[in-house]
Amino acid sequence: MASTDSLTGLLNSRSFYLDLANEIIRSIRYKHVFSLAYLDIDDFKNINDSLGHLKGDELLIAVAKCLLSSLRKTDIIARLGGDEFAIIFPETSQGEVKSAFVKASEELKYKMLRKRWKVSFSVGVVTFETLPTDIKEAIKVADDLMYTVKNNKKNDVAFKVWQGRI
Repeated sequence: MASTDSLTGLLNSRSFYLDLANEIIRSIRYKHVFSLAYLDIDDFKNINDSLGHLKGDELLIAVAKCLLSSLRKTDIIARLGGDEFAIIFPETSQGEVKSAFVKASEELKYKMLRKRWKVSFSVGVVTFETLPTDIKEAIKVADDLMYTVKNNKKNDVAFKVWQGRI
């Protein structure tokens, strides 16, 4: 099976989940923290509906290129499907992930303005100081944080340090 998304060239969800499982195992073994971002494009459907699917595809490719050019070579970036992306930041604390993500966030905003695409981004970034038990738990925590942003005001990045179940 292919390991990359055919449109963007990023990892697909299958490969991403495998890399996330490996990162969890590695982090447990070496007692490292890691961070995970979950990114959703706000109002993406409006682009497809008003400008067509080819423009929507162009936007997705632009997002992928922005993430690749602005994040570190060690970060693992994937398109999970539709307009959702995820990024693993290996061995990255909350302070470090904030620094790493600032450039990406600014580049995404600039690119969308330049292309006059009326979209924004809702992002949840979780730093796992206590490691999740599996990929489902890790994804759920990051996805829930992203949806908190999306349901509140959109166009924002929320950061959280996760220290296990309460």
